Amino acid sequence: MRSWKTLVPSLLGVGLLLATAVAPYKALAVLNQWTVVPSPNVPNRDNILNGVSAADNTHVWAAGYTDAGSASTAQTLIQFWNGSAWTIQTSPNVAGSGNELQGVAAVSSTEAWAVGGVLGGPWQTLVEHTTNGGTTWTIESSPSNAAQGWGASYLNAVAVASSSYVWAAGYYNTIGNQTAALLEVWRPGVGWVVPAQPNIAGGIYYGIYALDTNHIWAVGAQDVNNTTLPLVVFWDGIRWTPVSAPARGTINILNAVAGTNANDVWAVGTADNNTWTIHWNGTTWSDSYTSIGSNTYYGVGAVDMNFYAAVGYLGLVPPQYGQTANWNGTAWVQSANSLGANTTLDGVTVVPGTNRVSGGNLWAAGWGFDTSQGHFQTLIVNYNIPANARPAPGP
Repeated sequence: MRSWKTLVPSLLGVGLLLATAVAPYKALAVLNQWTVVPSPNVPNRDNILNGVSAADNTHVWAAGYTDAGSASTAQTLIQFWNGSAWTIQTSPNVAGSGNELQGVAAVSSTEAWAVGGVLGGPWQTLVEHTTNGGTTWTIESSPSNAAQGWGASYLNAVAVASSSYVWAAGYYNTIGNQTAALLEVWRPGVGWVVPAQPNIAGGIYYGIYALDTNHIWAVGAQDVNNTTLPLVVFWDGIRWTPVSAPARGTINILNAVAGTNANDVWAVGTADNNTWTIHWNGTTWSDSYTSIGSNTYYGVGAVDMNFYAAVGYLGLVPPQYGQTANWNGTAWVQSANSLGANTTLDGVTVVPGTNRVSGGNLWAAGWGFDTSQGHFQTLIVNYNIPANARPAPGP
């Protein structure tokens, strides 16, 4: 998940940093049907959440990092929802390096994975794993720069196809500093490896989603002749294959992807600094572009074919405003209000089993600048779907 505070190298060269504070984000009771839920912070540091994933209603993880103003000071941050409150779980760091987590994926109520990068010279992939509900997180070995002949590497997202089949997506740089898209896979007894995959020079994966072991999508962007094109690849259980996707303008970035079945998948991001969504119908990707101001979507979650949620921010330059939107089966509808100045939502998850008959929950995570603290603070919101919510509720 890319946020406009991240220091990870991007296709656009320089990430946006907030130079001045405008106002603390509003602790709104409700963002339409999204409710702000208190979350803890490490004192005297910036606290950033980039991803969130749920196993069930009482086992939800959010992952990111804390820092003292620079990537070299970053330390991993993992938070956990037990059904009553968010708490910080102890997570490991590589000593003497900056440590960031970008994505997290729950396997079960006891097992989860988190991925990101370590800055100890050039960036190196970072993978963390728990099998006891987060009581203990450990760093797992992942392909190293030296062994692969890379100049740098980083993982932006992780997806669980099954308990024995986990994928991560990001990028690597060659020794000559050429960026290329990167996919890694984990299997029991094998560990994390780099499998056969398309060679996509100038590419970066920002999102990955697994419907099952034979239907996995990874999305991002690729720099081609000074134009940033959407990047989409598909795993059919045998191989990864690039899939053509529509482009709009000169900067087209897909940040996240989610679906309900093989014929219903949405990918979201930004096209020329405006909200952008594309849809897969089982045969082709179609452009569902509807500009709602200068927006970016960083995350998307699926409840059913007529109810998706997208999260991100509104505003081309600081201060940005955290925003949500819903697909109602006909159109994407932006929330009527925002989370206040200097906020963003970087990831969203749908609690398994959530539907509009029995109800359920969605969670989104990000961060906002709090002028009273002088630091970025974690931001977590919840969307509770009541039973028999028909038609799909608005944003």
